[in-house]
Amino acid sequence: VDVVPRHLYGAGPADSGTRVLIGCVTSICEDIIYISNCIYFFIDIVSEDFVPYKGNWLKVEYSTEPGFSNFKASSVKPTHCIHAEAVCITSVHGRNGVIDYTIFFTLDSVKLPDGYVPQVDDIVNVVMVESIQFCFIWRAISITPVHTS
Repeated sequence: VDVVPRHLYGAGPADSGTRVLIGCVTSICEDIIYISNCIYFFIDIVSEDFVPYKGNWLKVEYSTEPGFSNFKASSVKPTHCIHAEAVCITSVHGRNGVIDYTIFFTLDSVKLPDGYVPQVDDIVNVVMVESIQFCFIWRAISITPVHTS
């Protein structure tokens, strides 16, 4: 899947040279995040406590220099980030799992308390971002156990 950019509804330039782009992460190569073959930026400008993952929807503030096609991102954050409390882990298969039948997680990119390993039927609090992951539209970025099975 290639980039699916669209301007944020109702958003114009933040100032005379800054624009907003909504795009989906298509690939990650070391410290570079790609939202298409020609739109990319370094991970160091992404908002704190968030590490983009392939399929995440991002809100990117950027500018271009007149006469050039240089894309310069100044701010990157998830389009939507929400919290859910006391939800149940409904499946775990290897390094991947699902919470409440609707939220995807992978141990490769979720923050967990030291020593905690998610198990089916654990009750957890979760922070999630909008993402395209298989048939799910949310990806957990943080899981905190409330009650373990």
